[in-house]
Amino acid sequence: IYPIALFIILVSRRLFNQYFRILALQYSGIKDLLSLLFVPLSYFFYTFQYNPHVVAQLLHVPAVNVNILTLVIVLAYYLLALLTMFLTAKFLRQREELYYANIRLTNLESYTSELEVMYDDMRRFKHDYQNILYSLRSALDSDNLDYARQEINSLANSTAPLINLSTKVLGNLQNIQDSGIKSVVFGKIMLALKKRLTVLLEVAQPIDLTKTMQQVDAIRVLSILLDNAIQAAEQSRDKKVDLSLYENDNAQFIIVGNSTAEAQIDLAKLDVNSTTFTLDASHHIGLRNLRIILGSYPQAVNDRSSHNYWFEQRIILPKE
Repeated sequence: IYPIALFIILVSRRLFNQYFRILALQYSGIKDLLSLLFVPLSYFFYTFQYNPHVVAQLLHVPAVNVNILTLVIVLAYYLLALLTMFLTAKFLRQREELYYANIRLTNLESYTSELEVMYDDMRRFKHDYQNILYSLRSALDSDNLDYARQEINSLANSTAPLINLSTKVLGNLQNIQDSGIKSVVFGKIMLALKKRLTVLLEVAQPIDLTKTMQQVDAIRVLSILLDNAIQAAEQSRDKKVDLSLYENDNAQFIIVGNSTAEAQIDLAKLDVNSTTFTLDASHHIGLRNLRIILGSYPQAVNDRSSHNYWFEQRIILPKE
């Protein structure tokens, strides 16, 4: 019976891995609760092993047939428990996907609105630019330097909104090919800008992170890294956050850096504290979840460094 049970567990576990990881990621309490379903099964096995006559009396069958009937009952109970776990995990996964879909939709609407504002600014600037140039030419032809100086200042003020930081960020976002990931990155960058942080976004070439990760996992990873970076940068002196996305023929790279209040972070303590439930330091938030997500990608590499008031995390995702 035990070799058969072990075989059934190994086979069914492969089928349910993609659903169980969502429980281990954010719903460990529910996972532990569902695991209690197997306590009666273990007790039943124990009774069958050491007191088979009790099982026979309980099932009202002859001792000769108790083995077959026990196997049927155990298998049915096991399948029922798996079905319960499967449906629970599927429900939680769908709820989480809906949550991230709403976030993507909200950020995408904000991104679209920002593009519309940029387009209106550009159209007004084009109209004002032509008028200012005509006025500037007339002022120079008549040697009216004071008026020419006034027109140049007006031109500089009209140009400022088109070359500010948020415009540069939006320009780089176009190289993120997945719209869901793009919208989430946009939301985090705008959050950092609202907190008056200096943001540098580098996406020099078009990149699609869904080639190496599932979309939801890529969104989780970027959200965790950027949330940690923003919170830590707020407490620092320089208040800087950097995000770089690029790829080569072999892998894709996610690099998130931020200024820190400490000259150097103890990376060993970072790993230890990330297993606790305390939120005393910003970089401890989500690191456990980050490790669980990357655990689904055995070839992924998470490298961290800290020096000279700067912390950086580099995630390397090999291509298949």
